[in-house]
Amino acid sequence: MTRYIILLIFFAGINAGINAQESTGISNEDRQLINKTTQDYNICIQQNALQQLDNYTDIREVAAHAVELCEHQLNTVKEYFAAKTNADFYSGLERNIKNRAIRKLLPLLMYEKSSRQTAATEN
Repeated sequence: MTRYIILLIFFAGINAGINAQESTGISNEDRQLINKTTQDYNICIQQNALQQLDNYTDIREVAAHAVELCEHQLNTVKEYFAAKTNADFYSGLERNIKNRAIRKLLPLLMYEKSSRQTAATEN
């Protein structure tokens, strides 16, 4: 019985993925561009944020500054999709990329900030 439930969930997931891909009209090349850009953007934000961490007391300010510094990373995707899709699609995509990057960045900054403060008090 459990096998049937697992198979049902598996096939439902595959079907949902196929329907989602058909409804968005995004090709594999488009997805690869989005993934590469997202990866580069995340790396840019993390590197800039870690470099600027000691310049701000609030990690949210660090994250906001890093987002500003890395804004240019998203221009390639913005220009690419401007000709292919409507503006709502890209603005949603950009918001999603930024939100994910920040959600990943804030715990890293909290850890790094606390580690640096601990190291400073031990010395």
